[in-house]
Amino acid sequence: MLRLDNDVKSLQGFANRSYANEMNVQKTVLRDLIGGAQSPKDHDEWTAAVEAGTSRVRAVAISWEPILARSVWTQAVGSLVDAFAVKLITDVLEMPSISQDDAYAIAKQIASASELDDLFLPSKLSGQEPPADGEPEVARTPQYAPNWLRLRFLSEFLQSNLNDVKFLWLESELSFYFTADEVVDMIQASFERNERTRQLIREIQGNRNPRA
Repeated sequence: MLRLDNDVKSLQGFANRSYANEMNVQKTVLRDLIGGAQSPKDHDEWTAAVEAGTSRVRAVAISWEPILARSVWTQAVGSLVDAFAVKLITDVLEMPSISQDDAYAIAKQIASASELDDLFLPSKLSGQEPPADGEPEVARTPQYAPNWLRLRFLSEFLQSNLNDVKFLWLESELSFYFTADEVVDMIQASFERNERTRQLIREIQGNRNPRA
């Protein structure tokens, strides 16, 4: 029994190392697909990169499905989706300026990437058929990809005017996912610098934790 226990521990260690290595490989491939010289300002290149990243996540999810237990599969695919979201968010936050055309194009690609929600529908996760009554399912993506809602709120910001941004910060949940400094930086990159913009910035800086 002692020898058997040692063999089991050895196999478990090998499996854990193999899993960790595979995750690192897949995240590297994903970052390469959506990284490099692409910038959200290069709309065509960034669109192609986002599409390639989305396709890669789907392909890996399909290939892992018959191999991994469902609980492990959700954690693994969720980790890839989260890495994808982090890269998209970082690309946008690093932009020194965001025109209306940029904002529209970026929001459109975020919407395209958000279709990965269908990997985390309750029926999909449980292996059951979708509801027969056609009732829309609420994806559980944020449960496995912590930055998913951050990506969604970034898209909301990009499609907002100054009044909308004020509402998102003071009344909605933007402050749960972005810091005051990050939002101020995005405002300065996205809007003309006038008194209305400066007033909103002052309000945000004076209400750094509005939902606390």
